Amino acid sequence: MAGKSKVYVIDPKANVEAFLQKGGVAGRGIERTEYSPDDEGSRQASAPWGARAKERRLKGPFEEQGSPLLAFFSYLAGPYAILTTRHARESRFWVTLAILSSTGAAVLIARAGRLFAEPRGSGIGFIVWLSLACLAALAGFATWAQAAFLLGRHKGHLLRRLPGWLRHPATAGTLGLLIPGFGLFVAHRPRRAALALLCLGAMAVSVLVLWQAPDLWRLSRTGILFGYGDILENLFLAMGALGAFGALVWIFQALDGARLAGSGGEGSFRRSGDFAAVALIITIAALLVTFKPARVAETLDRFSVSLREDGLRVIPLAAAEAAMRLDPSRPDYAIRAIELNEAIGRPGEAEELRRDLAERWKPYERMLRLEAARMGP
Repeated sequence: MAGKSKVYVIDPKANVEAFLQKGGVAGRGIERTEYSPDDEGSRQASAPWGARAKERRLKGPFEEQGSPLLAFFSYLAGPYAILTTRHARESRFWVTLAILSSTGAAVLIARAGRLFAEPRGSGIGFIVWLSLACLAALAGFATWAQAAFLLGRHKGHLLRRLPGWLRHPATAGTLGLLIPGFGLFVAHRPRRAALALLCLGAMAVSVLVLWQAPDLWRLSRTGILFGYGDILENLFLAMGALGAFGALVWIFQALDGARLAGSGGEGSFRRSGDFAAVALIITIAALLVTFKPARVAETLDRFSVSLREDGLRVIPLAAAEAAMRLDPSRPDYAIRAIELNEAIGRPGEAEELRRDLAERWKPYERMLRLEAARMGP
């Protein structure tokens, strides 16, 4: 048992009053209390859960002890990685969110065939389940991002004791491609790993929505979403852009993890970090060289025609305009875009495209007139 020590607390106000009255320091101005080191622990144990978490946040990051490999594999637990740090376990919000999101995702995956079957009737149940799936994906990735940040903040020192081959740039880049944010986590960049996970959570939502796009479109024709076809098409376009952005983030975070691992993470220079940057530049250059805009424009035009037959208007218009810009030599792409603008009620844009088409084809028109004049009547 810890020993007792005497602590004297001086009350300045009582001492001053006693000094003025008796010309000296009064005994009542000094109060004796007894202090034990065990008292501090008992006060912390009796404090509310949220109060202890707030107190630790104010104290700032601290290094938690443990196994380097356990900290390494904790990242693979997804949202449940939030339970691997003592600091995170004190937050009821994140612990509850991890349990709910993981349980919801497991239920949705196990019963996906039934829950996301072709909607019947008004489709209210289908919309509810799809909304819950999107919320579970967002919550799961947000919890995973918070866990990655806290792991790197409080157990990041353990990663420096990992074997060298696990911290090699090639390993970090490969792991980053297989598991989002993993390369950045190994390279001691928990904030970037958390940000990558948040971006990929948004991409997961876009994948879910686009996966159910045909059923959602049917509901816009005869179900609960009847009359909201244009809004739904704009949502599909936004989800497509978000998915493309997420795919770029996935590739970028893997290459960035390899680059940071190559730089040593602490300012030391390694040539392998430059190799990752060179590989990125070569990949971009190869993409530009092998990209064939005419073939892509032809595919987009077929896609536009096919979707227009299914009753869509906004997405076929976007595809036709993209085809027109990728291959300006085909006037039929521009004509199709003009027709779609007029059908959707955008006469101003249609007239602008018509003027642009006439301006681009003026040189060819002059050439035809010259050839006709040269040939004579």
